[in-house]
Amino acid sequence: MPIRVNQNLIMETLNENWGLFCSKLKKVKQTKNGIEALCPSHNDKSPSLTASYTKEKILFMCQAGCSFESVVSALGMEPNDFFAPELPAPPKKKVAKKTTTKKIIKKKSKSKK
Repeated sequence: MPIRVNQNLIMETLNENWGLFCSKLKKVKQTKNGIEALCPSHNDKSPSLTASYTKEKILFMCQAGCSFESVVSALGMEPNDFFAPELPAPPKKKVAKKTTTKKIIKKKSKSKK
């Protein structure tokens, strides 16, 4: 039986995290590709952080070169907040081990000796 995952739930989680991310930033301005804001990781005077999101992840970049980890830490968020939850792996099917005719013949000939 296939596992059904509610895609809307996954997108909703990422939308909530995007909202949380944006709420923690200062001087947020909408752009044609997402937003720009002051980078929380350094003493920013002019917005240098650009960000957007897709159905899979929240993307951001500090034009001054701050790392992903430093920005995430400065926001008090977790790295996994920036990625859609992973889908559970489908259960593996057990595959019957095939026995070749050659193996059966060898087994029979060994038992006759």
